[in-house]
Amino acid sequence: MTKYGELHNFLEKFKPCAKFFIQVVIEYIEVNFLKQIMLFFISFLFVLPFAANARGEDIRWYSFDKGMEIARTHKKPAVVVFYADWCHWCQVMAKTTFKDTAIIRKMNTDYVAIKIDTQKNESITYKGTRYSPASFAQALGVEGLPTVFFLDKNGQIITRLGGYIRAATFLAILDYIKDECYLDKIAFADYVNGKKNCRGLKK
Repeated sequence: MTKYGELHNFLEKFKPCAKFFIQVVIEYIEVNFLKQIMLFFISFLFVLPFAANARGEDIRWYSFDKGMEIARTHKKPAVVVFYADWCHWCQVMAKTTFKDTAIIRKMNTDYVAIKIDTQKNESITYKGTRYSPASFAQALGVEGLPTVFFLDKNGQIITRLGGYIRAATFLAILDYIKDECYLDKIAFADYVNGKKNCRGLKK
């Protein structure tokens, strides 16, 4: 037998092994490819909420007149923030408290967020009277910035808070107002400490 014949016989004997080996490799590649796709989609679903905030998701702020119109239509309370560009603690609150993910979500879902720049020259209408931002702040008794007002869906003042408010405290206040604890005259401290329930709570 020639060397060519011997080589041909050897390759013929090796064919079944080669086919089996190729099949195993193909199956391995297919399984791992599917795994990679599944891991990609799982990672995508996990990262998506964080990515949304990372790309600049923020509180939806409105002017006073527009915001109160939305509050009345959707029967939501409003958060009204008086601020100015020169105000240091206004800037700190904007970069910390109002960038907190939980606060952004709650403000956009349960409230109508309103910002009033006391230095701007625009018209604000409240209870049939027209104001400038500065005169409106004066009419409401604003003594310093930032000052945050909480209004019910009809525009009635629930309470006001002056100065910088930390994220954890602000979040608790949002829950307190949403649960309408003020209507039951429940102290904020009692609510935070879990001593008393409010009409909106389901416990």
